[in-house]
Parts: sequence; C-alpha cells; structure tokens
Amino acid sequence: MQSLTEGENAVLGGTAAFIEGVILQPTLFYKNMRQQGKPLSLDPRVVYRGVSAGLLNEVGSTGVQFLLTGAIKHAVLGGSLRKMTDTEEISSALGAGCIGALFTSPVELVMIQQQNYNLGFVQALRHICSNYSINNGLFRGLMASVIRDAVYVGGMLGITPVLQNHITERWQVSPSLGGAAASIAGGGICALISCPLDVIKSCMQGDLLKEKFGSFVETGKVLVRNQGWSSLMRGAGWRSANIIGTFLIVNECRIRLTPIMFPGRDVSYDF
Repeated sequence: MQSLTEGENAVLGGTAAFIEGVILQPTLFYKNMRQQGKPLSLDPRVVYRGVSAGLLNEVGSTGVQFLLTGAIKHAVLGGSLRKMTDTEEISSALGAGCIGALFTSPVELVMIQQQNYNLGFVQALRHICSNYSINNGLFRGLMASVIRDAVYVGGMLGITPVLQNHITERWQVSPSLGGAAASIAGGGICALISCPLDVIKSCMQGDLLKEKFGSFVETGKVLVRNQGWSSLMRGAGWRSANIIGTFLIVNECRIRLTPIMFPGRDVSYDF
C-alpha cells in the first residue's frame, strides 16, 4: 500500500469493500439481530434492508481505512521505499482503525436504526439528528467502536498480510492459499477479541432512548447481570463468519486488483 497514493488506496479499499459488502450483507444482518436478541428472517427483503447504509459503511469505512493505513505507512517510511517490519505493518493498521472509527461508528448507528424501525437512510439520519445530541445520537457507542476498529483494521491490514507473507515463504504456497489461511487465522482471532465490544456497541446504538442500556460500562454490566458473561459473545458465530469472509475477500482483492487498477506501479514492497 505504500506504493500507492492516499487517493489510490481509498479507491482500492472502496472497490474491495463493495464486492465484500454485497456478498456478506446477510452475515452482518444476522449478527446485528442476534446481538440485540431480535428474531432472524430468511426474507431477502428483510435481510437486505438497510443495505444502502451497509454498503456506504463498507465502501466508505474500508476506503478510509485503506487511505489512513497508507498515509501512516508513508509517514513511518519518511519517503523511502522498503519492506516494512511486521511491527510497522500492524501498528499502521491499528492506528488507522482508531481514527477511522469516527466515520464507521455513526454510519453503523444509522444502519441499525434503519433495520430496527424500517426507515430509509435519509429518514433515519434526519430522525437521529433532530431528536438526539451528538454524543447521544450519531456518536453513541464511539468508545467501543474505536477499540473494536483498532482490532479489526489491525487484523485486516496488519496481521493478515504479515501472516500471509510468513505462510507463503515458509511453506512455499501460492499467495491466494497463504492469504486464505491468514484470513481464517487472523479473522478468527480478531472476531473473538472484538465481539464483546461489538455487542456493547450494537446494544447502545440500538437503544438511543437508553431504556435498557446506558454508557459503555453500564451496558456491559447490564448484559452480564441479566444474561451472563456469554451475552458478550452473542452473535460471535455470525461476526466470525463476516470478519473471516471480509479479510479473505479484501485481501484477495488487494492482491489481484492493485496491478489491474494501477498498472506500472512497483508493488513488490506491498506483498
């Protein structure tokens, strides 16, 4: 990614995210419903409700995450072009996740409100902005999002590429096979670590009136007190499927689309 400009990284990330978002929307829907304790549905009209906000979130957030990761890498490298260390790769992605949460958190909140109340994107956004303050509206659950996204982006754009390089070099397998193994390992670990944070965030963003859930800490306490520690891993199966699938698709798109979209670039330091 250090061989591309910030704008090119954003376009690459957004393109990969659009492909991933359309394919994996059902896993995102089922994850959100399970975390909020709501019934599941097999009706595509219900499953894909809010998909416009979902795609906006995926394309926008992944584009921002690619842009920020590339920008941090450029700052670390200071204009030089070399292979980054594993620590530099992972740290760059972690930082991008923290900053990128300022975009992903409010978009996900709008999507959850769409799914809960069958509203259009503009309707949901107007309702939230007119009835709630910034902290209790669009940016509710931001703390959980920042930590969760640091883990998520750190895994997708840091741990997965690092693991892929080690796997392909040590076992002499193709980049696609190495990427698949790295996506399963990195995605599974990141899903388990971030699941409690995602549960708390989803509950907070689905309850803007604070009828059941208050602050970040209060929401965690309510869940554990009423439903046990296992409640913090609610929807873990669907979240794991979503993250592993995302890591796999995005990583494969990163490898295959870069030379097609930006021919003539020296990407030997990126993979």
